[in-house]
Amino acid sequence: MKKAFEKKEKSERKYYLIGALVLLILIVALIYLFIQNTSSSIKGELSANLDSNSIASGKSTFLTVSYKNTGDSIINAKFSVTADDSQAVSVQYPDESLLSFKLYPGDSVSRRFNVTGTTKAVRTDYQIAVFVLGDNETIVSSENIILSVKKN
Repeated sequence: MKKAFEKKEKSERKYYLIGALVLLILIVALIYLFIQNTSSSIKGELSANLDSNSIASGKSTFLTVSYKNTGDSIINAKFSVTADDSQAVSVQYPDESLLSFKLYPGDSVSRRFNVTGTTKAVRTDYQIAVFVLGDNETIVSSENIILSVKKN
């Protein structure tokens, strides 16, 4: 009688382990599908180019940022540009509301930012980060460029 009870207990443990394993696999599969759906909803190509990669301290250049929708759905996104030293590099756009955009498949959009840099050193290189932000301010695409600022 005792052996039969032990056999039944081992059998039940085995079924609990199999059930837990199946549940774990199901949860992992659902998470994977969720990540695939959210990350693939916006597809595109980002480019960022400075008119001049090197400027004198106190002078300005233009940064042209472009994004092309290479996916198969309409996207709503916006540009965001930041410099690693906001005290020394100023990035300006005349109308912040125009940084948001809606693109149909195959369409592209460009914006030109005014970039001014200063330095007290002989030369300072600053990193400028360009982002395309999707829903909930998530980063969809990014590119970094370097601006060299030379003392007058």
